Amino acid sequence: MKLLHFSDPHVQLPHWRERTLRELGPLRALATVELWKGRGRDYDFALERLHAIVRAGAAADHVVCTGDLTQLAHEEEFALAREALEPLRGKLTVIAGNHDRYPLGAKPNRLFEEHFPEHGCEVALAAGVALIKLDTSGAVSWPVISRGHAKKLDALAETLRAPSLSGRCKLVLVHHAPLRANGGGDLPWHSLAGARALLQVAAEGNAQAILCGHIHERYDVPAAPGRARVICAGSSTKRGDAGYWEIEIAAGEIASAVQRTL
Repeated sequence: MKLLHFSDPHVQLPHWRERTLRELGPLRALATVELWKGRGRDYDFALERLHAIVRAGAAADHVVCTGDLTQLAHEEEFALAREALEPLRGKLTVIAGNHDRYPLGAKPNRLFEEHFPEHGCEVALAAGVALIKLDTSGAVSWPVISRGHAKKLDALAETLRAPSLSGRCKLVLVHHAPLRANGGGDLPWHSLAGARALLQVAAEGNAQAILCGHIHERYDVPAAPGRARVICAGSSTKRGDAGYWEIEIAAGEIASAVQRTL
């Protein structure tokens, strides 16, 4: 089967430069500073690139997005992302990223759950594949400080051992990348706490790979003793580096993983 893996589309508000503080709210106004510093320019055409990925996904058996659908976790951004992804309904698996968890006032943001209610299950099954989700973003994430946490690893280990998944290609989906392209860790404020334990649990559970995003670079770090393979999709709509992974799966294993550019 053919699996398309993309991440971090960062759909952002149309005409965000013209939005008022009242429209954004104090927290989003703070996050918008990053957009003015250059991030916004990188994603001015993110929605168009996401539509291109969706068109490519028509030829895939299943499509995975490992988070950060939105730029500011704004209602309008979620609605635009949902509309763009609608043609993939029935063969799409999505998890939330830290940008999707920016809080609404003093409360956790549940807009991801409202716009993607069918993606709440912890394990999604496709033809010969088990997609096992691990939420590394938590209920609330803050701008700038974007560290993730790998929790509930005992439950992950139990799921990976489940007899019902025997013979399937087991892929663990997280947002935060447990490794950088060089095999080292990320910067402290951007890293994944518990990354080493996650890599070991995935390896011991015979996961074929950990699929992730968060780091805006596309790479594939092979498995090593006590460490699972890591395939990071980077940011699939970023200006100058738009693309995704096309993963071929056969007999319960990854046969090939090829980068595709837009």
